[in-house]
Amino acid sequence: MSADLPKRPVQHVSGDRAVARVHLAVPPKWIVRDQTGDYGIDVEIEYADDVATGRIFKAQVKGHQSMTWDAAEMSREKIRPETMAYWRELPVPVVVFSVDNGSEEVFWSPTATDLGTSKDIVVHRALKLPETADMLLHHVLTWRDARSHRADILALANLDRRLRQKFKNDLGYDSPMAMEEDEIDLTQELYEQVIRLREALGLHTPALLPWQIWVARTKRIFGDAARLVWGTHDELCSYLKPLYEEAFSSAKELVAKEPATHENVALRAYLCDYRVQEMLSNPFDEMSDDLWAQFESALDASGASKFRRRP
Repeated sequence: MSADLPKRPVQHVSGDRAVARVHLAVPPKWIVRDQTGDYGIDVEIEYADDVATGRIFKAQVKGHQSMTWDAAEMSREKIRPETMAYWRELPVPVVVFSVDNGSEEVFWSPTATDLGTSKDIVVHRALKLPETADMLLHHVLTWRDARSHRADILALANLDRRLRQKFKNDLGYDSPMAMEEDEIDLTQELYEQVIRLREALGLHTPALLPWQIWVARTKRIFGDAARLVWGTHDELCSYLKPLYEEAFSSAKELVAKEPATHENVALRAYLCDYRVQEMLSNPFDEMSDDLWAQFESALDASGASKFRRRP
C-alpha cells in the first residue's frame, strides 16, 4: 500500500529544515513569510523593529546536509539562468540563504553583483547569521541606491553625446542675454546627471557645486530678470567639463574591465569597442514560432503591427 502513497524525497526534507533554520537565524522582530510556488523565491522578509517598516527583501533558501568550504573560506551555490533573470526583474533585493543542516548554521549572500556574469553565487563563511544581521540589513537598505547608481553608469553614452554637443556648440557667448527656459532645463538636467554619475563611481562629490548656486550667481551679477544667462552658462560649463572628464575616464576604465553582458554591451561598444555588440547573441533570435505569434497578436491589439514574416 505504501507504494501508492506520495513520496517525500530527502531534498524536500532538507529544504524544509533549511527554511525553518532561516526563521530562527534572522532577528526575532523581523517578519518572515514563506512563499508558495518554486520561482526561485522561498521566503519574503520584512525588516521590523518596534513597527513594521515595509522594507522587504526576498530570498532563495539552499539547504545542505553539510557545506564544504575552500581554502578561502568560500563556497558556491549553483543558480539557474532563468532564476537569475527572474531576480533581475524584481523591484526588491534578493539574497541567497545557504543552510548547513548538519551544523544548523545559516549564511547569506548578496546576488546583485553576480547577476548576468556568473551562474554561481559566492558564499562567504564570514557572512553567518545572526552575527552579521546588521550587514544584511545594510545591504537591503542600500540596494536601491546601488541599482540606481548602476543605471546612472549604464546611461553614460547618452549623457556623453549630449554633453559633448553642448561643450562644442553652446559655449563662447559670454553674454548677459537670458537663456530660453528649455535650454536652462536641459542644462540643469545634464549638470545633475554628472553629479549622480560621480556619486555612482565613488568620486569626490562635495566639491561639485549644487545647481542652485549658478542661479544665485546669475541674480547676484545680472539681477533678478533671469534664472540663467549665457554668460553664467559658460562659467558653469567651464567648471563642469574637467569634473565630467574625470568621471568619463573612470567609467570607461570600470566598464572595460567588466565581461560583456546584455546589460552593458551597448555602453562597452560606445566606450571601448563597437565589435563587442557582435559577441553576444540576441536571445530573441531563437524565440519559438508560438512566442512570435503571441508577440504579433499583442502588436495587432495595439494597432502597431505593419509587417508579417513571409512563409
